[in-house]
Amino acid sequence: MLAVAEVPERPPGPLLMRLNSSRGLNVVFDHDHTSLQQGPEDDFEEDIGFENFQRAVKDAISLANYDISAYDTAWVARIPKVFAGENLVPHFPEALQWVERNQKDDGSWGELQPINKFDEYFSTLSCLIALKTWNVGHESVAKGEQYLQEKLVTLGDKELKYVSHGAKVAFAAMLEDAEKLGLSLSSPSSSSPLPCVENLRSYRTKVLERLKTFADVIADCPKKLLSFPEGLEPVLDWEGIGDLQFEDGSIFSSPAATACFIMRTKDSKAMNYLTSLIGRFNDAVPCMYPTPLSEILSIVDHLERLNIDRYFSAEIRELLDILHRQSELHGYDHDDLPSEDIETQAMIFRALREYQYDVTPETFLLEGISSGQIGELGARGMLQLYRASELIFPGELLLDYTRNVTTVSLRNILNTTTDPALKKEVEDALHSPHFMQFRPFESMKYIDRFDSSVEANETYFEMTFSRLMHKLNPLMVAFAKVNFNKCQAIYQEELQALTKWDDDHLRNAYNFQRQPLLPAFLAGAVGMPDPKLALARSVWTRGSVLVTVIDDLFDEATLHDGIQGLRLFHESIKRWDPSIVDSCCGPVKTLARLLMSEVDCLCKEASEAQGRDLTPFLRSIWQDVIAEFLTEAEWNDSGYQPSSEEYLRTGSISFGLGPITLYTIFCYGEHISDEMLDNNDYLDAFDLVNRYGRLINDLRTHSREVLGMHNSFISVYEREHPKLSKQEAYAGVQNLLKGLASKVFSQLLNSRYTSQAVRDVHLAMIRSLYLMYYEVDGYRFTSHELKKQIQRFFYKRFSCE
Repeated sequence: MLAVAEVPERPPGPLLMRLNSSRGLNVVFDHDHTSLQQGPEDDFEEDIGFENFQRAVKDAISLANYDISAYDTAWVARIPKVFAGENLVPHFPEALQWVERNQKDDGSWGELQPINKFDEYFSTLSCLIALKTWNVGHESVAKGEQYLQEKLVTLGDKELKYVSHGAKVAFAAMLEDAEKLGLSLSSPSSSSPLPCVENLRSYRTKVLERLKTFADVIADCPKKLLSFPEGLEPVLDWEGIGDLQFEDGSIFSSPAATACFIMRTKDSKAMNYLTSLIGRFNDAVPCMYPTPLSEILSIVDHLERLNIDRYFSAEIRELLDILHRQSELHGYDHDDLPSEDIETQAMIFRALREYQYDVTPETFLLEGISSGQIGELGARGMLQLYRASELIFPGELLLDYTRNVTTVSLRNILNTTTDPALKKEVEDALHSPHFMQFRPFESMKYIDRFDSSVEANETYFEMTFSRLMHKLNPLMVAFAKVNFNKCQAIYQEELQALTKWDDDHLRNAYNFQRQPLLPAFLAGAVGMPDPKLALARSVWTRGSVLVTVIDDLFDEATLHDGIQGLRLFHESIKRWDPSIVDSCCGPVKTLARLLMSEVDCLCKEASEAQGRDLTPFLRSIWQDVIAEFLTEAEWNDSGYQPSSEEYLRTGSISFGLGPITLYTIFCYGEHISDEMLDNNDYLDAFDLVNRYGRLINDLRTHSREVLGMHNSFISVYEREHPKLSKQEAYAGVQNLLKGLASKVFSQLLNSRYTSQAVRDVHLAMIRSLYLMYYEVDGYRFTSHELKKQIQRFFYKRFSCE
């Protein structure tokens, strides 16, 4: 059971934690506190609006959507055409004409529905500079000046908190350009400079001064800044930027950055890139073209890690459908990094496999590995390839090889890097599989990293030149905070109801060896975080508590009527007749009656959710578990030593996952037919998950089980392999567990699985088992890191200021 060493301060919500090292972690409630603490989450809706945010993200992960950018088009319009001995004229007059034609009625430029007001100011200033550069559109310039004069007066930290560092620097650079051109942005009624203008200029000055100290600005500059090179003109080596030029001639797929590069270098390849865009998009350009698949998939990965991907599930599925169809045709109909780019291919493979598409690693990785690309990858590419290799199915030698190579490479990076963000990312990757992590826990970790990041540092996600990613980052993190806080409030209410249930029905009925409520609900909440899955979380938690309590009863048979009392308990459950235990001691009698009563309540909820009576089937699941509890108790009572297969056959059922997973599946919100549960794929997966649970539990509880004279798979394995040392036997069981995990993935991530509920609940169980037993028995002893996660998850809100 979770044991926490120190008592925390009283949290600000309705929950109080009472900690007792001898009895584990309990939860009680301050019943005088009647309302949940409220936060400033509504500010996000007021400042940005969920619909605007959702639209921006959907556009970003679309393969076909390229909205025109007034900001970038204005930059293209500024490029001069050079004639020897003659005056300069625009190289792209059509772009300049587009700017003149597309001013809005209020004097601004930009999208009809900008994601925030800063984007509108950003585009407007860029367009004003383009018109003023060529001394055209005087009426438009006057209207635009008036618009910015009115708006910049109110521009402050509130509007800038959702703006990337690179965009702030680029805006400050444009303010200087505007001043040189004679544009008037200050209010005519005030002679003093605008505070926001001065603050942005000061910020850019500090950034430039710091960059001047770098031996190699291009190599050392954070990509969140370098992705906007037009803001860093005084300190950049523009010829050096050319070394980063993409194959299509662009600078980071950005028309604005490419235009700035052309004005400094007159690069013909870059000019050809912009010429093709002007023709393709009818005299204008988008903000980024093309959007590399790696960047689109990075955004999807970002949404998942921040636990907000459920808001974009249809768009993600549409994207992956396209990628899967194109992979089957052995090519990508997308102006993108070439299909043989192994980093991109690793990202595609991992995304498709996680979403149950039928894919093989050879289709995506064999060519890149055979051609030696793996040796040319940087840290980010190695991480992507390593994460792809984690989703290995039995017999996939290519992924096994990939895992070994990338592990060695990442360990070398860990020993040599001085980048704290990269070091932390690699440490996390090598410590535990990414696919085994719970997204709500990951979201806490990554929000913290973004919050602590300044323009001098970067998170893993920011190690890219994609200005689209950097533009969306602050918005996604801000929304992730809103999502986390709102979900936390929901979980607190659910935990309050479950604690009352525990107090009313169980806490006084039996002197528990363990206090399972909090770890059970924790696993349900992080494994099924969607707010709409409240019933599933409740059923999961109550089933887990009941399994733990009855398991403890059978483990302590000598204290409660001995083996005969347990036989009567089993007979009572087998016949579903509480009178059979009337002659037993208090705990046996009380818990038998309590179990039947609570199971019938759960059966009723599951039956109502499915629209048919499931009581006989769901009772039989408990009857099977109790029967195997009794078998193990009789083994221990008689000293019988089972074979490994016999032990696993019994132990995988007695581990008690059936009453948790099956009941939860029925309450998940999906219709589950009898045919689904009779399907061989389902039965195999259910058996594999149970065996995985038994093995990972035994690896962490072996010493205690031996002291208690109980069987353990470790002791059985040692007995069957007498030539092995204890360490070798332990390693052998670990390898068995690793193989089981691979088999579980091959079942649950198989495209034949049509039930999302079956897949999700079993994956939640696998992850919860890993969480609780990876390092120690989390039901009795808790790692320091997990203690912090628990405290944070249930009791600490994110500041949305």
